[in-house]
Amino acid sequence: MLLAYAALLPLASGCGPIADRVERVADTRDALGTRATLTVVTADRADGQRAIDRAFDEIARLAGILSTYDPTSPISRLNRDATIDVAPDELRFVIERAGQVSRLSGGAFDITVQPVLDLYERAYLDEGRAPTPDELNAARALVGYERISVEGRRIAFDTPGMRISVDGIAKGFIIDRATEVLMHHGIAHALVEVGGDLRAVGHPVDHDGWSVGLQHPRERDTFLTRVTVTGRAIATSGDYEHFYVADRSAHHLIDPRTGRSAAGLSSVTVVAPTALDADALATAVFVMGPDEGLALVEQMSETEALLVTADGTVLRSGGFAALE
Repeated sequence: MLLAYAALLPLASGCGPIADRVERVADTRDALGTRATLTVVTADRADGQRAIDRAFDEIARLAGILSTYDPTSPISRLNRDATIDVAPDELRFVIERAGQVSRLSGGAFDITVQPVLDLYERAYLDEGRAPTPDELNAARALVGYERISVEGRRIAFDTPGMRISVDGIAKGFIIDRATEVLMHHGIAHALVEVGGDLRAVGHPVDHDGWSVGLQHPRERDTFLTRVTVTGRAIATSGDYEHFYVADRSAHHLIDPRTGRSAAGLSSVTVVAPTALDADALATAVFVMGPDEGLALVEQMSETEALLVTADGTVLRSGGFAALE
């Protein structure tokens, strides 16, 4: 199960024509531990619904591969056995892409941080205390993306006790794949939203793009801004998603390099060409902090970000205003 708070809310749009006699078909279901809404614009309602059904089938199939909550999934077997000889293509792709983001971010993004997260869950939630320095050092000794080897179809860890979680990248990957299924079934205009992260292609019925409201991380009834996107994806990471103490000083966005919850930001929203990139970069930028994070975004083509600091200051990358 992949968890995320719905920080992005697609806004309603009107009903003018893209072409003759088109209509909007939307379907919302439980998926990936949250709610998923698939919206398509189609000339045939039945065809649109069939495409949505196939996309939901793909979401369920990929969840079965990438979920750490299913003890029979390939990723769970990898975590248990430290190796898997015939890994699904999708798992290999996600791990290899995660490694690329890890290198790009100087280790701020690292799917091997799971032992530290497990420690936080046990200490804070089960035992009502903070982890000790010795516990943190022991957990950190199991962290390091460079310790994963992918050779052909075989994936292996080089240190016993390592565990991975792809929650910071898999939802984006699954959104991308669901979008590709819709397009394969003839859908040119769609919005795929899962737990607040989304990818948009084409446009709704009477606008040039899909209008999306970005919620304030501390004021849930307040929009920071609205953006209009097409052919882009949006993902948000924030300290409000899963935190262990009331002041949010300990939360699930761990800096793999220190074993501590990242400080300085309350949320990061990234707009990128794919949902996978937006998902992983939102986590990486949050951990890197406002200065290094924005510098990374500015180096990347077709990628923009909106950051909210811990004191509520809103920061934008150079091209973000063009989306508003």
